[in-house]
Amino acid sequence: MPYLSSMERSAKEEGINEGLLKAIAKALECKFGAAGLKLLPRFRTWQDTARLEALVEAITTATEIKEIRKLAR
Repeated sequence: MPYLSSMERSAKEEGINEGLLKAIAKALECKFGAAGLKLLPRFRTWQDTARLEALVEAITTATEIKEIRKLAR
């Protein structure tokens, strides 16, 4: 694996997080419609990649929007 400076690592993680947020937005819209999209601003503040990945998984397995609302707190 090539050496990455701290700026490069930060930019890479930022790009990954932005991609995850796009996936989250699409999943929320597809699964819960407009109500799901209303939750998106809460998740845009998250910067932890593992947390965002867990959210994607939670959205795919959730049966009700209230399950996702709990995570948004």
